[in-house]
Amino acid sequence: MDCFHYPLDTETLLRKKRRLRRELLAQNPHPLHKKIAILGGSTTNEVADQLGLFLLQYGIEADFYQSEYGQYWQDTVFGTPELDAFAPDVIYVHTSWRNLTRLPATTDAPAQIDAMLEDQYRHFETMWQALEQKFACPVIQNNFDRPNYRLMGNRDIWDIHGRSNFISRLNQKFYAYAAAHEHFYINDIDYLSADYGLTAWGDAFYWHMYKYAMCLTLSRRWRAAWPTSSNPFTGATKRRWCWTWTTRSGAASWGTTGWTAWPSAPRCRKGRSTPSSRATARR
Repeated sequence: MDCFHYPLDTETLLRKKRRLRRELLAQNPHPLHKKIAILGGSTTNEVADQLGLFLLQYGIEADFYQSEYGQYWQDTVFGTPELDAFAPDVIYVHTSWRNLTRLPATTDAPAQIDAMLEDQYRHFETMWQALEQKFACPVIQNNFDRPNYRLMGNRDIWDIHGRSNFISRLNQKFYAYAAAHEHFYINDIDYLSADYGLTAWGDAFYWHMYKYAMCLTLSRRWRAAWPTSSNPFTGATKRRWCWTWTTRSGAASWGTTGWTAWPSAPRCRKGRSTPSSRATARR
């Protein structure tokens, strides 16, 4: 199927995904079955659809559980019968900076901001610990991308009151947790957003219209890497396994040294991405 090879035919993948799924199942009627829970702070339907299609291309039929919109934390901490019965093999927490409940203001004292940072971190740590206790399976967590605007200009990254500074410090706490826990991994969307361009990546149109955490026009450049130290499907070690989700080179492979899969995102009409001034105005 040419649509799975570079350059990706994203329109075919989106419009004919059901037909492609039937054809892939006909080619491999006995795929490896895995259950993936996507706990989202934004809309995750297309994430699951395209991920499932590309996994099936390489012999893995995924069954997905998706939390209700923005209920990633509630489903974990308070539990749901559906998620408990699903018993996932892998859990992906799909969150972004928009899911932060507090951000610093210029009037906040440094001690207040430190307490705010710790509170935001504990919010996620509580969730991770609950997932580990309940399911004992690999967890893949997005780090935080940055807003596509800076209220304080260049000062935003080094001043303790800046949002970029706050998010950077919070990401460091996530990395420390990942380093200390064998089956916990970071999906680096902070890099991906910078690589694509923050103005386009964070186009507020897609958030306000569809509650997508990021712009969907990045179908040809979206690179989402899930580095891991344990293969959730075969148990290989970190040195032998990694999962990269990207559309830049438009191919996919699975093996003992790596698994690379490239799903796509919907195309939008030309000129949809706008200068930062217009994007900010829409907010």
